Amino acid sequence: MASSDFEGAMQEARAALDMIIKGDAEAYKALYSDSEEITLANPFGGIAHGPDEVIETLDRAASNFRDGHTTGFETIEQLVTPDLAYTLEIERFVAKVGASSDLSDIALRVSCMYGSRTMAGSSCTGTPTRESARRPRNR
Repeated sequence: MASSDFEGAMQEARAALDMIIKGDAEAYKALYSDSEEITLANPFGGIAHGPDEVIETLDRAASNFRDGHTTGFETIEQLVTPDLAYTLEIERFVAKVGASSDLSDIALRVSCMYGSRTMAGSSCTGTPTRESARRPRNR
């Protein structure tokens, strides 16, 4: 995967995160592979295999969020080769979660594998960090 392709994929993925925490999964759906090998482990539970399950999981995840925006990204590890890229990051954002009317600070440890086509054959896992776990924001 060319470095410029990887950077573009990362920008698109971060823009998709900004949309899903507003309740809209369409940007992620457009990025993810339609390959049967795709896997998504969602912090709301379950592991989705194949495009149909992944799309359903993304919709379910988006339905849990509203009024969100990203606040930062911490790259822990990153590897880019001609055919594959891998990232381990902490994604930070605020959003209203579930029925709550309060914004919560959220930090997820997210690992993703990217194929030579943007997100092709990708596999992503997000896990809440101990520091966040949907902690309401101080006002």
